[in-house]
Amino acid sequence: MPEYAFDATVRIAIRVCALTEQDARDLLDRHLDCADAIFGKWPGGKPIKAEASLWDRPRVFEIDGEEYVPADDSDEDCIRRAEDDGAVFERNRETGHWSVRSDDEEWVVTNATSQADAARRYCEEMGV
Repeated sequence: MPEYAFDATVRIAIRVCALTEQDARDLLDRHLDCADAIFGKWPGGKPIKAEASLWDRPRVFEIDGEEYVPADDSDEDCIRRAEDDGAVFERNRETGHWSVRSDDEEWVVTNATSQADAARRYCEEMGV
């Protein structure tokens, strides 16, 4: 019987223990690039095997079981507002600098020193 491979976007919640949020993000980046995963079993009993990679920037929704809401105008708040507006972020792996563009690509910024800096510039320009 043929085996079909699908490229699918799946939303999951994943819990990471680390000293800081950035440490947790670094762990996700290192370990969720073509990582093996099993999602239970098919009706015939064979495991549902998958390969997982991060598609976009994960959002923290809880810390130690408590709901997380970023402080107004914090770096995380600015990044979320830009993402919610349709901004697309990219990081240059060579330089480490960030770019962001609007979903209609009418507005673009490149070479921001951090994702938060790119998000702030986006939010100011787009009035978000």
